[in-house]
Amino acid sequence: MNYHTTIQQQLDKIKQENQGRSNKQILILGAGMAGLAAGYELAQLGHRVEIWEGSPRLGGRVWTHRFKNGQYGEFGAMRIPASHDYTRHYLNELGLTLRPFINSHRETYRDFEGIVCKAKDAAQKIGRLFNLSRRDREAIANDGLDGIFLRIMSHLLSYLDKGDKLQLFGNCPLSDKLNYFDSQSLLQTLHNYTDTHDAVRLMGKATILEEYWHYSTAMFIREEIDEAFSGLEEICGGMDKLPNALADAVLPDGTKLRDRIVFNREVCSINQDNEGVTIKFKQNGNLEQKTYPYVLCTIPFSVLRRMDLQMSSGSKKVQDAIQGLGYQSSTKVLVNCTKRFWELEDNIFGGASLTDSIARMTFYPSDNAELKDREISQEAGVLLGSYTWGATARRLGTLNLQKRGKVVFDKIERFHPQIGNYLDPEEPYASMAWDRNKWSAGAFASSQPLDLQRFFPEVNQAAARLFFAGEHLSPYPSWIQGALWSALQGVRQIVLA
Repeated sequence: MNYHTTIQQQLDKIKQENQGRSNKQILILGAGMAGLAAGYELAQLGHRVEIWEGSPRLGGRVWTHRFKNGQYGEFGAMRIPASHDYTRHYLNELGLTLRPFINSHRETYRDFEGIVCKAKDAAQKIGRLFNLSRRDREAIANDGLDGIFLRIMSHLLSYLDKGDKLQLFGNCPLSDKLNYFDSQSLLQTLHNYTDTHDAVRLMGKATILEEYWHYSTAMFIREEIDEAFSGLEEICGGMDKLPNALADAVLPDGTKLRDRIVFNREVCSINQDNEGVTIKFKQNGNLEQKTYPYVLCTIPFSVLRRMDLQMSSGSKKVQDAIQGLGYQSSTKVLVNCTKRFWELEDNIFGGASLTDSIARMTFYPSDNAELKDREISQEAGVLLGSYTWGATARRLGTLNLQKRGKVVFDKIERFHPQIGNYLDPEEPYASMAWDRNKWSAGAFASSQPLDLQRFFPEVNQAAARLFFAGEHLSPYPSWIQGALWSALQGVRQIVLA
């Protein structure tokens, strides 16, 4: 069930409201997914659009890294849930092909508490190391090591009716029940519904959610309602095909959206008044400024915090959100291998091995999961050797590439001792620590307790000249869906302005 206006309903509404309102001059700040989608739709409606991007590339946090040997891995977004209709609308419109993203696999490994075993054996071999109640032992026996977490989430959902669920997806204000969950950290909630401290310890390891302990419970309830980890797929050939296809889409005047993007234009300040929005920016080492009637800002709030931002007196809620909205850290390390030994020797086709070491999650490519072609298995392949969040990501991110890669290699070697025979000698590692990326200053928005009550929905309401969009302003933070959903909210506000 959709808990939001479908994308087709939203596009039809925008088209109807746009009648007689075309030909506005609009500047979009940021060429990530929100900026590209907004630019594409506004241009389709007949508006004059220009997009500024501070970096030399488009796509934002959709970033496919391509190795010299032709292999690739994802620095950013890597999967698309079945329920994400906004994302799938653009994939269909642009003719991109999807394949299943295998999120879990029985033959992968678990490395917890010093024990290394297959995922299929982990409930018995690792679960016995924890002091658990009878009901929690039954949960992991039935659903694996993360069974306790699944039980608790199911229990929390049983408290909510349809109206509560709708409110979590943008129809605020929140009910008393939702305000309670929004005020509770995930750690507090899990302790409320478990019988032993060890049950919480086990959940932290089994779900890799220890780095989310201090975030809002409401955020996790929303993802459960959205079924965010069901029916996952990925774009064949790399996730960056989506932003590039959008940029290369032909507009009504015969040009491409890419022709309207100015790269390497770093915004320094934004000043809104009754006449327009003045932007100061750096271009070729020079500080310049321009004024536009309307500006849609898709720059992450984590980056906006370091800019000079002058807004109307009624925009205090927006400024509070810019300064206070929670962001999550994330670091990814790709490991480039000369042969897919995990397929040949371990029969692993997709899924992730989990560890309580600094590496946390090691994902295997899903591109050979359906065919299981042994010839493909003999070819090179890329492991997402480590995907981490929070403090773990920050600790890993302080290391340079080679040290970061070596630390991850050493941890993978515990369950794949043969990996040293297959490491690409020319280009073994690539990595992204999103906190250290100048244009994101964090991986994605993550709601801390009370964020939903403090910052929304007022931050999404229309302003006079300056509007905002991005995954951080959506019910789908961290997902491409959130950027696209928010982009269309921004488009509609500009059309009605």
